[in-house]
Amino acid sequence: MTRKTTVRHGPLAAQEGVVLIVVMAFVAVFVVVGLGLFWLVSSQTRATELERTDVKAFNVAEAGIDAGMLALKLHWPEKESDIATVDNELLKTVIRENTPGLWLPRNPSEFIQVSLYDNVDTSAGEPYPTTDVADPNAPRWDYNGDGIMFVDSTANVDNDRHRILIQAERQYWQLSFPVTLALWSGVVDSNGQGLKVSVEDPNPAPYLPYAYYDVH
Repeated sequence: MTRKTTVRHGPLAAQEGVVLIVVMAFVAVFVVVGLGLFWLVSSQTRATELERTDVKAFNVAEAGIDAGMLALKLHWPEKESDIATVDNELLKTVIRENTPGLWLPRNPSEFIQVSLYDNVDTSAGEPYPTTDVADPNAPRWDYNGDGIMFVDSTANVDNDRHRILIQAERQYWQLSFPVTLALWSGVVDSNGQGLKVSVEDPNPAPYLPYAYYDVH
């Protein structure tokens, strides 16, 4: 004789199943929200780090421009034997010693690179024509004698690269004075740009001396 047993599930068992499903749903929601918040915070942190690195790279490139302008101020390269250069290794050392937190790139020599070259196009052949487009292969001196040269500065801080390119112009101001006015000549520095004051021989009038300011 076979005996059958029937198990009946009451309302309490059904309620326990519903509670379990609700709990699992809440857990899933919290996991999704938590992962979303973690991703958002991580993205914002990374974006902030990239922005800071980008600003640092720009500041280093700007320092390279200042160094290039200083090199031209101290000695404007008027002939091939008197080229103006910037010591990139020395500049890198000075910048990093005075500004903590500037990490080197994979290639440390790329931290700061400053080049000074004339505004001519070497692809056209000699004599090189004047151009407004930078040509890194151009001579490192004022080849065309127009008083304009490129200052090209590239910085790479923690593998974030920035480049600043400007044209530096040598300017003159000619001033005429009465013949009875006493004249002095000397050298003065002003606002970091340099101000060279000199007195030239009378030209063209024999009794009309003049002075000019050479700023570079």
